[in-house]
Parts: sequence; C-alpha cells; structure tokens
Amino acid sequence: MRILPTRVPWPISIIARMISAKTQDRHVQPRLERYLSLADAAPSKHEYLAGSSALTAADITSIYPMDAAFYRYPCFRKKFPYCQAWLERVSQRPNFEKLWRK
Repeated sequence: MRILPTRVPWPISIIARMISAKTQDRHVQPRLERYLSLADAAPSKHEYLAGSSALTAADITSIYPMDAAFYRYPCFRKKFPYCQAWLERVSQRPNFEKLWRK
C-alpha cells in the first residue's frame, strides 16, 4: 500500500496517498495488532511461540511479519513485550544471524 502513491501520476498520487493512509489505519494496523496480541498472549514461561522449548514452524513463519510490524510501527515494541523479547531471542540464534548476512 505504501508503493502505490509513488507509482501514479501527480494529481492521482494525492488521492492514492490518502487512500493508502486510511487503509493502513483501518485495516493493516488493526490486523497486525490482533496477530501480535495472539502471539503476546502465549505463556511467557515458554521460549517459543508454540509453547515448546524448540523452534517450530510457527516461529519460522512469524519472524518476518513480527520484524516488519515492529519496524513499521515502533509503538508495538512496548505494547507487545513478549513478542519483542521473542524476536530478539530468535534473532540471536546462530542460524538466523547467518541468514541475515547472506
């Protein structure tokens, strides 16, 4: 949604920017908040999202969405502390660090 206003002619870009902003506020951000609230409600006694002590597919598929959400909405870092701690923990794994270097 952020790219659309930059790819249309000037007069239309003003309208496209307004539509993009409203879509972000009304649809994207609330959905991200719901997703993060579900993940943040996971018991904090477990190290990973699926409630286990081992990395699972739930963790692997959640890395990018959580990273993107915290990057685009920094206010989420304080609002969802368990998710923030989980992302920091996962990003410190050796295989994750190797992946980011590639």
